[in-house]
Amino acid sequence: SGTVWHATDLHKPDLFKQYNKNIIEQSLVIFSVFATIGFFTIIVIRKQERRREKSDYEMLIAKEQADIANKSKSEFLANMSHELRTPLNAIIGYSEMLEEDANEGGFTELTPDLGQIKHAGRHLLSLINEILDLSKIESGHMEIYLEVFDMDALVDEVVTTVQPFVEKNRNQLTVQRDEKLGDIRSDSTKIRQIIFNLISNATKFTENGEISVHLLKQNLDEQDFIKIDVKDTGIGMTHDQLNRIFQPFAQADSSTTRKYGGTGLGTTISKQIVTQMGGSIGIHSIVNEGSTFWFQIDFKKQTGRLDFDNNQKFCNSRALVITNDKHNIVNDALANWGVEFDTTNGYRSAAQHLTEESPTNQYTTVI
Repeated sequence: SGTVWHATDLHKPDLFKQYNKNIIEQSLVIFSVFATIGFFTIIVIRKQERRREKSDYEMLIAKEQADIANKSKSEFLANMSHELRTPLNAIIGYSEMLEEDANEGGFTELTPDLGQIKHAGRHLLSLINEILDLSKIESGHMEIYLEVFDMDALVDEVVTTVQPFVEKNRNQLTVQRDEKLGDIRSDSTKIRQIIFNLISNATKFTENGEISVHLLKQNLDEQDFIKIDVKDTGIGMTHDQLNRIFQPFAQADSSTTRKYGGTGLGTTISKQIVTQMGGSIGIHSIVNEGSTFWFQIDFKKQTGRLDFDNNQKFCNSRALVITNDKHNIVNDALANWGVEFDTTNGYRSAAQHLTEESPTNQYTTVI
């Protein structure tokens, strides 16, 4: 109030009353100010909470709508797999037939162009397969099929299949085993796909380098595990790139897609498959030094191979096998199952077999 009070004045009754009155009035004013500030603060906070609640609700609704749209997309692509693959396989098949005819007819100048059609068709088919595989996983259409198979033989088959990609970039591929893995019970198709994806990824980003596959069998808490490492001496990745490596349709950066191609789904599909099989997958990488992908899954160890009962034959079954190798695993399997079969080395001769078949010599299956 601007009044100056002295200690001696407080002994005077009138002045003391006036002093108390001023103190009370000032206290009430201060209290009113703080109460008003607090009231408006509560109103502002409540409004912010309501905006946040509304925003969270809108985000939840948007996420649910996005999930529904994504699931619908995945189901559509999964159902379209047959419609997309069938005409593309026809293009590849007819290009191979034309290539055979061109070689047999002496039109060798057409062979390179027909080969380009065939290779382009196979490349497009591989891209479509990756997209459809991811769609099947996202839509819940992918299932795990357990079977008994030779793990060492499976790895050798994948290495043989991927060898042309290794040689394309002048790389060296080696396989290291601490011990033979033998027969296991798991999903051979899924494991083959994971190994193929990781080795293919290593060959794509490595030139004039080395790629090694290390197989390790472990036993933890009375549970058998297989751990497979795929190590390369390629371009490597930064920390930010590692955070995106398992995201769908994502590669290290946009320049990677332009230079190396691909959909960026190989590692994503591998992670989804490993997760569905109850395993784990990861990566260690250093820029300009290389990367190491690894995955680990559990399996059931088999003490002996399961055989079909020789009395359980495939009655009235006859197969036509189109292959360049007359001593392949398909022929061995058909023979063990008691299936009669013929082999041919091309689509043209296969067509002749099919058109010349008689009522006593009809094929129930063409492989």
